[in-house]
Amino acid sequence: MLIEYRWPLVKEYVIKKLFIPFVFFLINFILYMGYIYEWREINEPIYQTLNYSFMAGLMTLSTYFIGIEIYQLF
Repeated sequence: MLIEYRWPLVKEYVIKKLFIPFVFFLINFILYMGYIYEWREINEPIYQTLNYSFMAGLMTLSTYFIGIEIYQLF
């Protein structure tokens, strides 16, 4: 409530730049580790494509969060 009252711009930034990407990362990670990781060695093109696409999404979001942390350090 304090953030909503005193810092509405901070609330908007946190939701748009941190919370929504984190939720997307978390869903992506759960789907990847729960289902796709187990199927990654099957030699069918659909499983390999899903594996690489989820890995690319996780890598992109991880890089995004690391970039934010590095920015905050400086």
